[in-house]
Amino acid sequence: MKLREDCGLKNVSLTMSRLQFASYKDDGIIDKASFMKEMKVLITKCNGDMSDNAMIKMNDSLITLYHLFDIDKNGILSSNEVAASLCILGRASMAKKIKFGIRIFSSTDTKTCLL
Repeated sequence: MKLREDCGLKNVSLTMSRLQFASYKDDGIIDKASFMKEMKVLITKCNGDMSDNAMIKMNDSLITLYHLFDIDKNGILSSNEVAASLCILGRASMAKKIKFGIRIFSSTDTKTCLL
């Protein structure tokens, strides 16, 4: 998946994703600036040293990702949208992705996830 490689997501683990966005689970809202900041930190942590060219590609690709993650197209991201998208794009076997998805969406309140 080219976008996954351009963004540096091929090395992003599900656990690191959950930890990076954990502070947003209370209100469940992630604005564009926060998404860009958190994703840059997450991708840098998971990829180590990145070339200047890779960083430029990542910045452009993160804007695309933001719009792709916005499943309901309301202009803001919910923690559910981020969790679902990172679950699909993150590094893990299919079984781990399914297990992770079930765990983060297991909640008595169906409007929130445990990201």
